[in-house]
Amino acid sequence: MSATGPLEGVRVLVTRPEHQARRLCQLISERGGEAIPFATILIEDLSDTEAVRQAVAGLGGVDLAIFASANAVRYGLAAIRRAGPLPRRLPVFAVGPATGAALAAEGMERVHVPAEGADSEALLDLAELRQVEGRSIAIFSGEGGRPTLRETLAQRGATVTVVPCYRRRPAKDIPEAVRQALARHRVHAVTLTSGEGLQNLYGVLDGELATGLRRLPHFVIHDRVALAARNAGAQEIIVAPGGGRGPGRGAGALAVDGARQRHAPLNRAAARGRSMHLKPPCASRQLHRKSPGAHRR
Repeated sequence: MSATGPLEGVRVLVTRPEHQARRLCQLISERGGEAIPFATILIEDLSDTEAVRQAVAGLGGVDLAIFASANAVRYGLAAIRRAGPLPRRLPVFAVGPATGAALAAEGMERVHVPAEGADSEALLDLAELRQVEGRSIAIFSGEGGRPTLRETLAQRGATVTVVPCYRRRPAKDIPEAVRQALARHRVHAVTLTSGEGLQNLYGVLDGELATGLRRLPHFVIHDRVALAARNAGAQEIIVAPGGGRGPGRGAGALAVDGARQRHAPLNRAAARGRSMHLKPPCASRQLHRKSPGAHRR
């Protein structure tokens, strides 16, 4: 932890997969805080399986390729490069800016990325994907991901091949250091980038630790994750403004910036050594759990 900064004395639980959490941990440290990494999703490389090798071998007959995540870029391109270069004429699409940035970092040019949003729905709204009847499309994604992209493109008349180049596995145990930090109220906020990661986090916590976690501010990147947090019982949910837009400015970074703008409550909570409520910056949106009768008023 650095000596000074707007997050001095603040400890933030970072739940992204290890290789994706480094930038956020760095940002927290640069602002004087302490990142507590706990990867609630473990990533397993499937890029060298027979199914993926066969799918990659058929890319010559594909009309366009879609990468559904930064992990799909990492493992999908690894599979492609084992077989040879990506066909130069092949149009490439990214589900959002972070995925587009990952493709650009790999030297990919003219990647189609939604101007707004970072999910399947935003990608499907691109003009190039509205008229795809008779076209062959390869989607590089994680095993068992959301079916929206595949199903909608198939409904529009495309032949769709999903290439599952990695697998997400839930963390089975909580590291002792993380358990102790939560038990001693030495965690003051948590960042979450997927509903699956949130589910995995609560899945490894016992009753008292889960109860304590629900009292902490949950910084999330999308309304779907906010809904999952609400269903898990989180009492304070902040949706990061513009989550996932631009390279190096993913939702975790935006969440930290949001906390930085109102760092005094976080610092006071850290000094008291207990959980607290965080008022979010005006640019973000905050969700509270309603009392059982609130919706009837």
